[in-house]
Amino acid sequence: MKSTLVFAMSCVGVVGYAHAASEADIRNLHMATEQLNGSLPVVQSDGTRVEKVKVGPGYVWTFTRTHLQSVYSDELKNRIQRNEIAGVKEQFCGQFASFNVLKKGLITRFVFVDKNGKLIASTEIAMESCRQ
Repeated sequence: MKSTLVFAMSCVGVVGYAHAASEADIRNLHMATEQLNGSLPVVQSDGTRVEKVKVGPGYVWTFTRTHLQSVYSDELKNRIQRNEIAGVKEQFCGQFASFNVLKKGLITRFVFVDKNGKLIASTEIAMESCRQ
């Protein structure tokens, strides 16, 4: 997931340094998403697969990640909330390119599903999330 996030932020990092997303920023987000989706799905070493990235509504993008060997359980949900969501947030908030787009209002959603497509957990990262 880390390499996918680094690539994602390098793609969308071209949006600049202003404090509000413009139409050009949203177009750049769409272009970055198309580029990302061209290399997806990608199986990660931890037995998960980054499926796709979606844009919208507005200055929002959503990453969907599938746990290939797992079906929904409270234990799995708790593990994802405790470990993976914290890890994704740390990776995302720790990147300089992320900071530049977050300060323009980008919201990034991470959705975790089981091998049958059932929602396990999700999180949103915005500028406020990275300050916590």
